[in-house]
Amino acid sequence: MRITELYADKVETTVTIKGLPVQIKFIPEAFSIDLIKRLEAPSNAERLDASAEMLIQSDLEWDLEDGDGKPIPVTKAALTGMRLAILTPIVAAISDSAAPKG
Repeated sequence: MRITELYADKVETTVTIKGLPVQIKFIPEAFSIDLIKRLEAPSNAERLDASAEMLIQSDLEWDLEDGDGKPIPVTKAALTGMRLAILTPIVAAISDSAAPKG
């Protein structure tokens, strides 16, 4: 069995950012243990870098578009250029989906 078959199903949800709905799809728990450790790093820069990597590893899809109506790709370059007010709720939604339940 391929390991990717164990987490191949994407979750779809809506995240509200500044009062507006943003549709996202992602693979929960698709990120590595090393990445989880980096999300708790003491350095803000390392935590931000790890957050961008988590979105990429989660195979994130979204309906965000730039000012010209073109889809914004989920790439490290695009993510590191975005405002935290946009990324924080998305990172939180993905992190919450991976948190142990119970």
